[in-house]
Amino acid sequence: MYFSSIEALKELVESGAGTQVVKITPKGYKLSNGIDYCSVRVKTLGGEYLLQAYGKEAIELYEKASYVLEGPMLLVKNVGV
Repeated sequence: MYFSSIEALKELVESGAGTQVVKITPKGYKLSNGIDYCSVRVKTLGGEYLLQAYGKEAIELYEKASYVLEGPMLLVKNVGV
């Protein structure tokens, strides 16, 4: 058991079990009562997991899961030849 969905995602990614983020709720998704919500489906060699978060944790989960899905950005400086 984990204290947060972010902790669970981190553990899955660091396990090296071929972790893939399969689906994320859209950025800024809110429930009908106005509370931020994020759901992330993660697939590993050991199975599939559904992580859910509400409020501030939902915003952070979305950011972390998007990073796992897209990978780190590489900034390239255009230098004149």
